[in-house]
Amino acid sequence: MQDTEELFRESEFAQWAQRAGLEPGEQFLIGKYLDKSKSTLEAGAGGGRILLAMQSAGFERLSGFDILPEFIEAARQRDQSGQIDYQVQDGRRLSYADNSFDQLVYLQQLVSLVGGEDDRKKTVAEAFRVLRPGGRIVISLLSMRGRLRRYWPLFAWLKLLRLLSFRGLSLQNQPWLRLQNGPNFKALLDRGPYTYWFHEREAVELFQKAGFFVEGIGSEAQIDFGQLLAPPCVPDDQPFRGRIYMVCKKPL
Repeated sequence: MQDTEELFRESEFAQWAQRAGLEPGEQFLIGKYLDKSKSTLEAGAGGGRILLAMQSAGFERLSGFDILPEFIEAARQRDQSGQIDYQVQDGRRLSYADNSFDQLVYLQQLVSLVGGEDDRKKTVAEAFRVLRPGGRIVISLLSMRGRLRRYWPLFAWLKLLRLLSFRGLSLQNQPWLRLQNGPNFKALLDRGPYTYWFHEREAVELFQKAGFFVEGIGSEAQIDFGQLLAPPCVPDDQPFRGRIYMVCKKPL
């Protein structure tokens, strides 16, 4: 996690702090599954891109957190209304009370960025804790299926490197391929920082074990069709592209 924090602070800050607008998958999930009048918390808010877009669309009672104070300061400066509650928080150890929010937005791949397996479990458990019973969470995760289809030669190369060096690191831990809008050639040497790329069944199981009911799952291809699929995965005979998108509810 420390490597990832330093990456965003030193080389990715400007890009993530200044981004604006919603991506198609984000716009679909927020518009279809979230309620403008309910209290919303965004995880890994960065420079406030998603919450500012939601505010412009009429959402009220918005809150967001990020682990980097620099991002929170940038988000506060961009919020001209001063109505969004931004806080510096660690998604693995939130200070919000139990059942604080009606709905959650985890759409900037936070669970793929937080660190190891225990970190991912803690992050999802904290999301479950602060969400009110009956509330929804919309999620995006980095997809192993999409990554493998696009970069299979890199997988073969990293697998060979890790065998030769006796590294026990899962191939689901992948080095960043681009930094500061340019290629990261150190990725060819298997240098960190790393992000974690999920299998769909694995992602569903992670959220189910935390207590969530998984309503739907899909990729950017399903977003294009305007319909997520029933868990636990996108069938092999269905198109798949890009990230994993999920919608879950906390049971009453």
